[in-house]
Amino acid sequence: MKLPYAGAIDCDLHPAVPDVAALMPYLDDFWREHLTERYIDHSPFVLASYAQNLPQSARVDWRPKQGVPGADLSALRRDALDAFGTRFAIANVLHGAVALYNADMAAALCKAVNSWIAREWLDREPRLRASILVPPQDVELAVAEIERCASDPRFVQVLLLVMGDRPLGHRSFWPIYRAAEKAMRPTNWLDQTVRLVGFRRNAFVWIMATGILLDAPAIAFVAAVWLQIATTIVDLGQLAWQRAVTKTPSFKAQAPKPLEARFSKFDR
Repeated sequence: MKLPYAGAIDCDLHPAVPDVAALMPYLDDFWREHLTERYIDHSPFVLASYAQNLPQSARVDWRPKQGVPGADLSALRRDALDAFGTRFAIANVLHGAVALYNADMAAALCKAVNSWIAREWLDREPRLRASILVPPQDVELAVAEIERCASDPRFVQVLLLVMGDRPLGHRSFWPIYRAAEKAMRPTNWLDQTVRLVGFRRNAFVWIMATGILLDAPAIAFVAAVWLQIATTIVDLGQLAWQRAVTKTPSFKAQAPKPLEARFSKFDR
């Protein structure tokens, strides 16, 4: 397979929790007893929209003979990291806790999932980063989980799933966004600009939507214009760099330094 460049960043990798037993060490005594006594520990907690037997949930050649697709770190390392020369990958765990009616149980399981991914995956694979899974059922509990995980720089974003009982633009979710912005705020304006440019596919829509929601469309428009200018500058610089390095014979064996520099904040 011919790769466009080594050192790419996969921003949507889906590790899977193998079963509830894997989360038990990360639950407190009350919830361990609660799940066991009610036999909830046998529940797969799989989202119907991302069922394990669906073709789009895992490549055929990546499915294990036994167990849950995406639950084996060594297999993920081999298939999704080493095979593509991936520099970093952001793990987004899609767990059924976000769909529970019991907000306290959802919060406990989200906390366990975040602790599990940090201990079992991030500690063992330095190329991995992760999203903070939060319970959308209760905004205060979601904010508390963001603040709990914010001290670990390997958590680089907050994961909220669509198709809930409320659209994600609903004002009830705004405290979550404020907590996420505070926890994930870059340390300088240049890094913030680079991050926006790097994920500009949705940036323009996000800026304008936020401006309208906050009744500041003029500010949002100015920000979108400046983002377009920054995007153009970065694109022109990257194009010039790519033209220069294609003349270097050893380029294929090297990780592209400008790309690493743009995402240096991930390498912590």
